[in-house]
Amino acid sequence: MAHAVILEHRLEDGSVHFDWMIEDERISLGPSLWTWRVVDRPDLAEGFVGERIANHRGRYLTFEGDIGGGRGSVRRIRSGSVRAARLGDEALKVTIDWAGESPMAYAGRVVDLSPNRWVFSRSYGSPP
Repeated sequence: MAHAVILEHRLEDGSVHFDWMIEDERISLGPSLWTWRVVDRPDLAEGFVGERIANHRGRYLTFEGDIGGGRGSVRRIRSGSVRAARLGDEALKVTIDWAGESPMAYAGRVVDLSPNRWVFSRSYGSPP
């Protein structure tokens, strides 16, 4: 079963954003976590914007602490299991069981390729 995580990422300059990561079980070698940098927490916002950044290694599903290299530190805010997912280069639909809550469904799509900006909506239950 695939997993998802929301990390609070605190940078050296004191700024904070969240890293939303969704495991892609189709990737057997290399970084397998689809990752978006977001300002709003995906588990709290009904709609939000994210910047798709490079896939991250699976270790970030459980890692907390200093990342090293002056890249700041991360703290796990939420983790859960992916119930269903359709991940693509320009669209995504995923349902996540965050621990202790009803399943949340997310739908996202690319709105601007140059900064790789995506827009997402969230609802309870099956994907919109």
